[in-house]
Amino acid sequence: MYVRCHSGLGNQLYQYAAATELARRRDAQVLVLATQSIELLVDALGAEHVEEPRQRADPRIPAVFGTGRSGWAATRAFARATGRLSTAIFQVPDQHYDPPSLAVERLAATKRPVLLQGYFQHPAYGGQSIGTVAQLLLDRRTAFGRRSGVIGAHVRRGDYLSHGWELSEEFYIRALSRIDPDRLCSVLIASDDELAARWLNSRFSRLGWASDVISTPTNSPADDLCELAMCQHFIASNSTFSAWAAFAGDHLWRGSARTVAVPDPWLPPTDVPVPVRPNWVSVQRNVPDDS
Repeated sequence: MYVRCHSGLGNQLYQYAAATELARRRDAQVLVLATQSIELLVDALGAEHVEEPRQRADPRIPAVFGTGRSGWAATRAFARATGRLSTAIFQVPDQHYDPPSLAVERLAATKRPVLLQGYFQHPAYGGQSIGTVAQLLLDRRTAFGRRSGVIGAHVRRGDYLSHGWELSEEFYIRALSRIDPDRLCSVLIASDDELAARWLNSRFSRLGWASDVISTPTNSPADDLCELAMCQHFIASNSTFSAWAAFAGDHLWRGSARTVAVPDPWLPPTDVPVPVRPNWVSVQRNVPDDS
């Protein structure tokens, strides 16, 4: 059972979870093919769980997304590289959040080696294995403790600014008011933009919440993700990193009172649905101007 992991930590965790779930159904082992560095995944889960086959650097293993002829050519190249008849599923980039197709059921039944390549961000791909991967994340960070009465907040900036996907300060204030209207909780903020995090921190403080920023420069992305998961409640940005902080937190706090606030819509102007779990509440990201 092969999976090609690429992009940031959140995406790699989705890809690994999808492969783990399919491998569980096939009673197979997951082997990771890397087109980019997978150091983030190794740091998050441990080298003992992220196994790479010798074919990792084989140039015959294609690094393409596609269907039709390109998908068929890639499957044949993969078969040559692994030395056996193989099959593969390729998810084109604009289908990140689509639910699993019938092809996944065929892959679960085949005896051939299987390659997954895509993003697989619909939670149904990960299934039961989302909890498994979340536990692997948490197991490596036993020094972190649960933060009762704390609300984690993740602010995603970077390339989201050029895409128009960033969330406003007002979204975070509405989400915070939804979770803790009486200002009884403290807030812990993590972001890829320290200035934005500190500005939001000052806004929260002026509004009456005790607030702080995760600012340890030696923290890895997986450390920050798990620090957010340790918080009893969570305000998610519309990113895969945030989704995994929410998944890991739900796993850690299962059986306890916990609320996760997610933006609605998730990624405008697309029709990507808001991820939904029983303890997740959607918060409107943009409130229409009544004037």
